[in-house]
Amino acid sequence: RRLWKVSEHQSYIGMEVLVPHPVAVMLRAQQHHPLGFVVESIEPVDILQPVAGIFIPKNIGSHSQNSLIIEPHEYAVGRVFELVAAGKSYVIRFAGIFDKGEDWLRVGFDVVMKEAQGK
Repeated sequence: RRLWKVSEHQSYIGMEVLVPHPVAVMLRAQQHHPLGFVVESIEPVDILQPVAGIFIPKNIGSHSQNSLIIEPHEYAVGRVFELVAAGKSYVIRFAGIFDKGEDWLRVGFDVVMKEAQGK
């Protein structure tokens, strides 16, 4: 979280443990229809690379909503992704930003749809 340079040969580093057992997840962007369902398209313009994230369960720290650590350029409020972790798949919608750093965001999300197994 913090880096202080005390002298030319000494620095202090401050760290924060966000979750004791982090869970790596993969996110795939989805096109969201205004009526609330997900549209899967095979048009080349819609093909996006998967995005890596770190899942943080709700009630860790002061947050009562599940959250993810992602790169800032992936975030837009309301953006819809398929989240795949541990053989399960969820369609999620980004909510607000809880915390941020220079090259990361901790964002809340809501589960739109749950599937039994990933694709």
